[in-house]
Amino acid sequence: MNTTNGIRKKYTLPLRLAIGVLLMGALFKIQHWPLADALLIIGVTAVVVLYVPRYLAKPERRFMDHVKLLLVLSWPTGYLFSVMHWPYASVFSYVAAPLFLIWIFKSGIGEFWNDSAATTPSTWSIVLFVGGLGLVGMGTLFRIEHWPWQRYADRRLRIMCRLVRVRVLSSLANGS
Repeated sequence: MNTTNGIRKKYTLPLRLAIGVLLMGALFKIQHWPLADALLIIGVTAVVVLYVPRYLAKPERRFMDHVKLLLVLSWPTGYLFSVMHWPYASVFSYVAAPLFLIWIFKSGIGEFWNDSAATTPSTWSIVLFVGGLGLVGMGTLFRIEHWPWQRYADRRLRIMCRLVRVRVLSSLANGS
């Protein structure tokens, strides 16, 4: 086994656990349960601390490796700043948003359609994509037109975004 792969694989399980702690902290924060702040801080810190050595273990770093590192550093940190109501949360969002788009269009969609093992997308991927696209469109339309049920549509949109965030963070942890 290549030592680089061994080092990267060594960080995979702890990184997944850190993402789990981060998501549990988000759930606790939404439900206003105790220990939410502690779980969020521990989860974000662990994700950031564990991803950096994984990144440094790569012998050859390409453009997308740098994008993923900056995305992993900015997205959870911005989320932490946002839910903790700390200043400058929007700065992290402004950094993470273009990085996320670069990652999705250059790596996510490109690798998804070029994967020789997967000739067609899975049903779950199609449902998430169509559902997310529909909710974004519906939420935008409701907000623009000031229609009733805007809060309901916004709540569903946030849930779908959280599902996508879980999928993105877990795929980053897998190294894909």
